[in-house]
Amino acid sequence: MKIGTFGSKVFSVSDNKINTFGNISRSANYNTEEQENGGSKPRLKNKAPELESMSFEISLRSDFSNVRREIDEWIQMKGKAYFFIIGKETYGLNKWELVGVEISNQEFAAGGILKKATLSLSFKESITSKKANTAKQTRNTKGG
Repeated sequence: MKIGTFGSKVFSVSDNKINTFGNISRSANYNTEEQENGGSKPRLKNKAPELESMSFEISLRSDFSNVRREIDEWIQMKGKAYFFIIGKETYGLNKWELVGVEISNQEFAAGGILKKATLSLSFKESITSKKANTAKQTRNTKGG
């Protein structure tokens, strides 16, 4: 059963394959500046929205995939932006650019075969046009 996609990567669960993600997090912040307020507590000045960030982990096991090849494929995707789809819905308003790949918990078998590893992937929101960014800022400023 297909869970989601990022570019050519498909997250799914079946009898012979488990390729899912976990520990997903997303952050949306606004850039602000503190300004002096005549001896009182400082005032906060809103500047602009920051790019959103997202991260998640993938546990890889040689029972279900070629761990080394899977790692290499994710590393090759750095700097590329795609929509992250969960079910039938896009996650966030824009594409996500893969900006970091961290490999941990690696276990090797005889002959140097990589049996398992954990990938920690980090992404930044990808704004492809000024128009898209302006529309987003307009949505963010309405009502407050």
